Formats: sequence, structure tokens, C-alpha cells
Amino acid sequence: MADKNTTAEFEELVISNPIGEELTLKSFTPTKEGMKYKEVFASEASLIAGNITQGSLLVANHALSVSEILKQAPNGLFTATVDPAKLSKFGNGTITTMVHGGEKKLQHFGFTKIDPVKSINPAMVLSAGMQVMSMVSGTYYLKQINSQIHQIDKQLNELIQFHHDENIGKLRAARIGLSEIASREIVDNVDINTIRSYKKTCQEIQEEYNLRFHREVNDFVPKKKGDEKEFEKMNLQLTIAFEASKLSLYAELIELGTRMKIGGQNELIEGLTSQLERNYKNSLYHNIDHAINNFDNIISSKYQKEGADKQKNNKKIEKVVNTIPVGHFSLFMPNLAWGVLGKIALDSAVEIKKSIDNSTMNKKEEKRKNSSDSLASALHENKQNETIDDTIREMLQFPYIQKEILYVIDDERQRVFVPVQ
Repeated sequence: MADKNTTAEFEELVISNPIGEELTLKSFTPTKEGMKYKEVFASEASLIAGNITQGSLLVANHALSVSEILKQAPNGLFTATVDPAKLSKFGNGTITTMVHGGEKKLQHFGFTKIDPVKSINPAMVLSAGMQVMSMVSGTYYLKQINSQIHQIDKQLNELIQFHHDENIGKLRAARIGLSEIASREIVDNVDINTIRSYKKTCQEIQEEYNLRFHREVNDFVPKKKGDEKEFEKMNLQLTIAFEASKLSLYAELIELGTRMKIGGQNELIEGLTSQLERNYKNSLYHNIDHAINNFDNIISSKYQKEGADKQKNNKKIEKVVNTIPVGHFSLFMPNLAWGVLGKIALDSAVEIKKSIDNSTMNKKEEKRKNSSDSLASALHENKQNETIDDTIREMLQFPYIQKEILYVIDDERQRVFVPVQ
């Protein structure tokens, strides 16, 4: 076993590929008390072939502290926070490994010019560790997402009463299917294709209801006896589009988690993460307040135009009434007094019409505002009950989080430990 002096003897482990590029593993000094690590086991056949899958990797049940791992590290304990894409450059072909000693001298360290056909080089072992971290994280996120996605059922059940059975049924089927994949122990590329099919269905339904909503908003014309039914219809369409948008984002999250769980897809995961970030920022789910405000502004402007048209018409009537002389009324009345009363009556009728028009407009505006506020309140409450936003933010950071992998070389084997999730 190594004591502290032996462990500190080597400062760096340097791996060099055939074109002179170097991968450096630093001698590990613990920075966080209480950190625990689990050892990763991979078969030699899978490491040499580079075919590391869910079934070929095992993780120890028992977590060890750094001090416990140090006792099992006769030649030092090293750490790597390397980019998995960089690891691939050192995973194939002949490599050379050396160490920097305490006096900054280069020393060959027992295995110079390792041929991966006959042995396993450190980059392969580190790659296995990286993949295990991805798989463990994928399992963790899928479990978390699966517990969240069931919340959609309540909203979909409430929407069923509006008899949009076919599309609500498709959204429910997508929710159930996505949940089944998220809860599977072993996943594969067939599941990826299924996830994408569900996502496509959700996007199509979102687009259909989004188009309906915008068309009806733009075509809306205020009616004499109120517009509550029109508002209910538009609110429903926006709500269904909102739920479809949310479910589409869940599909993207589940695809990411599934690919992480499958392993070996780090570059693709980075690309899909960037795509998720763009889609989330542009999604109806994320921008629902903006959509409601636009809806509110368009309908409000139509009411304002209706009010302005009525005011304009009332002014025309008022102008005509004002041009009629009192004497004109006297032609039909027995005396001038009755003519004056007739003029007053007509003026009063005009004022009453103006008052009724204003009152009607105010009541319609109040009902419109109540409808808009009710929709906004319901969707805000919906979002507050969700945790998808937190999961998205967390998964957007995942590919770029630096996590320390611990690497140990003893006289018989190379060992790798990954942090406990």
C-alpha cells in the first residue's frame, strides 16, 4: 500500500498519442470533504473493441471516500476532467504514457507504448468512466422527468370535456408512451425513433391549434350581444397548443436522457442540448405570457375600433340634430313651447344612445379582460405546478459540467472511480 509520500511522488500522468498530442491527468488533491466515489467495471473485451454499452458496464454498490481510495492507490491517485471528444484521440492507436516526478522529471511508468489490441490504455478506461457518468445521469434525469410528466394528465383530462377527442387522445397516448420509455431499465435506438415520433405528433397538434387560434383572433369581429363563447373557443385553442408545446419539450428531454443512458453519444448530446436550448427559448410554453398579451392587445384594439366607430356615428347624429332649428319642430307642434320640448327630447335621445353605447363597451371590455385574466391565471398556475423549467436548465448545463473522474494504476490493473450522483 502507498503512504502519503509515495502518493505525492508523481504530479502528473501524461498520455501522448501518435501525433504528439498530450492528455494530462493531475495528481489528485481532495477539495471537498465527504465526496464519495464508486468504481466502474468494464470487461476487457468491450474496452478493447470500444463497444461500451449499458450491459457491459457495472458500477460498484459501495461508495468509497477519497481517503479509502488513496489506500488502494500504490502508484498515486490521478484525476481527469477531460472532454470526452478529446479522449477519442487517445483511445485508438499506439500511445505512450509517462509521469512527471516531484522534481519535474519525466519518467516512464511501467507501460510505455501500449498497444490497445493487446492491452487497455488509460484513455479507454477514462472513456468508460465518462460513459458511466452519462448513463447514471441519464437514468437519474429520466426518473425525474417521468415523475413530472404525469402532471400533464390533469390538464388533458380537463380538456376532454370540450370534445376535441382525437387530438387530446393523441397527446395522452404520447404522454403514456414517453413515460413508458423513461421508466425502462434498458433503452435503445428503437426507443429514440419512437420518442421522435411522439414529438412530431405533439408539434403537429401544437401547430394546428396555434394556427386556429391566430386565425380566429385576427378574424374576430365584436358582436352586439357579447363574445364570451368566442373567447372560450380561443382560450381552449391556446391551452391545447400550450399543452402540446410542453409535451414536445418533454419528448426532447426524454430523448436526451435516453441517449445519455445508452452511452457513447457525447457529441450528439451536445448538439441536441443546443437544439433544446433554442427550442425552449422559442417555445409557446416558455413564451405563453407574450402570446396572451398579443391576444389581449389585438382583441382590445378591435373593441377600441368598435367604440371609436360608434362615437364617430354618434357625433354625426349629434351634428345633424344640432342643425335642426326649433322652428322645424313647431311645424308639427301646436306652439313654440312644444317645439322646444321636441328638440330637447331628441337631444336627450342622442345622449342616452351615447351613454348606452359607452356602458355596453365598458361591460364587453370588462368581460374580455376577465376572460384574458382567467386564461393567464390558469396557465401561470399550470407552470408554477411544473418543474420542467428547472430540469431543462439543469440538463442544458450537463454536457459542460466538469466532474472529476479518479484514476488509479496499481501493479495489476487500471481502475476508475466516478462521483456519486
